Amino acid sequence: MSIRDFFEKFDNTCDPIGVTSFNWTAKGIGFGQFYFYFNEKDGYIHCENECMSRETIKEILNRMVDECVLDCPRDGDGLPANYNPK
Repeated sequence: MSIRDFFEKFDNTCDPIGVTSFNWTAKGIGFGQFYFYFNEKDGYIHCENECMSRETIKEILNRMVDECVLDCPRDGDGLPANYNPK
């Protein structure tokens, strides 16, 4: 069995270790925090969302990924379009 075959047996997952939290601010909306955690009782990842919608959380997370610098880039995608080091 190849290493690729070994990893292909796994399901696609993303499990936060402990609690993964985010502080955020957004013009016209305000500020707050949301965090993800694994609930052992039901076996699902939960999000304490402070009444934010799923779409708003996705927008914040997508923007964070789009604007971050990847430490181990692939195919030249390591720097965001607005990268301007100080």
